[in-house]
Amino acid sequence: FTLFDKSTIKTRIAASTLNAKDLRAYAQAVEDFDTLGVRREFPPWHQACVAAGMQAGSPIGQPLTLKYVRGLSFRSDISWNPLEDADEMIRAGLMFSETIEGKGTRWVRNITTWLRDNNLAYIEGSVNQAVNVAKQEFRDRMEIIVGDPAFDGTLKAAKGAAIDVLGELASEGIIVTSRGLTIVFEQDKAYVDVEIALGLPINFVKTTIHLISIRQ
Repeated sequence: FTLFDKSTIKTRIAASTLNAKDLRAYAQAVEDFDTLGVRREFPPWHQACVAAGMQAGSPIGQPLTLKYVRGLSFRSDISWNPLEDADEMIRAGLMFSETIEGKGTRWVRNITTWLRDNNLAYIEGSVNQAVNVAKQEFRDRMEIIVGDPAFDGTLKAAKGAAIDVLGELASEGIIVTSRGLTIVFEQDKAYVDVEIALGLPINFVKTTIHLISIRQ
């Protein structure tokens, strides 16, 4: 198989079919053992499977950034490498790994293919996962009132269900907190509005060291 070069990677990720918060792109070959125990090199889909397994096996919202990856070695196309081209490939929406001598290989950043803006809820893979889970659990819980008459008792039940699920999401660490919950009935629809705050990962450390003189 042939690995995509830098230009092709960036072009394909930028395409409308891939520029999405629920997709992650991979472009490195992975050397690993197959099911028969034979050492061989796999195409980038194997790297995608490794990442998917790591995310699925981690707590919801757990960042994969700098987490070490299972695999014997990783190879990129000769047109780019994880050290010199890291910033450019991150901006392009590629999730890739780097090898640390004596330690192993780790993800550089847990990033999606979202390129439309700098919203971390869509760019950061772990945050986007938490967003999706929170939305689904909240919507599922609110279905408790579907089929009930629109009167005060149903409104109280809806608010109670919403408060309960938001509390559960916070206690599980999927969201940090919530506020501004409102529920309004209009004809045969219930309009629910709420703000949620999500936990964000630490991707960068910017250090300032001040040099001072002291009397000795």
